[in-house]
Amino acid sequence: TRYMNKPVIMCSGIEKIHEVAKIMTIFNIASLPFYRNDKLNIVTESDIVRLYLNGEKDISNFENPAITITEKETIFDAIKIMLEKDIGHLPVISVKGEVIGMLSIRDCLRGISVTDVINTKLLLFKGTESIKDVVKDFRHILVDENTTLVDALKIMSREKVKGLIVQGEKIGIFTIRDAIRMIGNSSKEDEKIKPREVPILSINDEINKAIGLMLQHNLRHLIITDGNNYYLLQVKELVKDMIWVEKFV
Repeated sequence: TRYMNKPVIMCSGIEKIHEVAKIMTIFNIASLPFYRNDKLNIVTESDIVRLYLNGEKDISNFENPAITITEKETIFDAIKIMLEKDIGHLPVISVKGEVIGMLSIRDCLRGISVTDVINTKLLLFKGTESIKDVVKDFRHILVDENTTLVDALKIMSREKVKGLIVQGEKIGIFTIRDAIRMIGNSSKEDEKIKPREVPILSINDEINKAIGLMLQHNLRHLIITDGNNYYLLQVKELVKDMIWVEKFV
């Protein structure tokens, strides 16, 4: 529970799509738990994108039973669940059965970066290795700055990524969080995306540098270059490749 976010921001489960997106933007969060028929559910950025692309107007008929973790479990228990279930957020449940916090994959990265467990056999790397020696999968998905919101979301959905590299006068990035911000602002589908500049690292930089930038600037994505091409580094892939998950089985 040390690294979880609290208090928990929740929604009622009947909000409009753009209202959910607005809440996520205001509180800088990527998921919202809510109760439906006394059962805990959760709506994430990815859910909002899918509902948006399907033309849904609200979440009143949406159900997604939440996968949770108890306050007694460890940061590595949380990582195991997230990677096995392919999710990025876990509501933390108290011994009384109450939702007391939210734990994200980035919170887990922060936890394994600063605690004593970093020296256990659960971590495959020391942190001084290069990015290319740690991360197994880089995505090379480029769009131009004239790409529309709906087209960007369709590409993310098709390629199963949460960020795109945008090529213009400068190299930038457009992530699912940027899309949620646009949806929350009631942007039109054909409105052009608004890329951001993020740090660009060399594929030969130490993995510790990537982790530090993500934590310092609250980033889930970085751009990596090998000198010829640009690639996307996602926090989930970084955590997955750093942890010896088989030790959990």
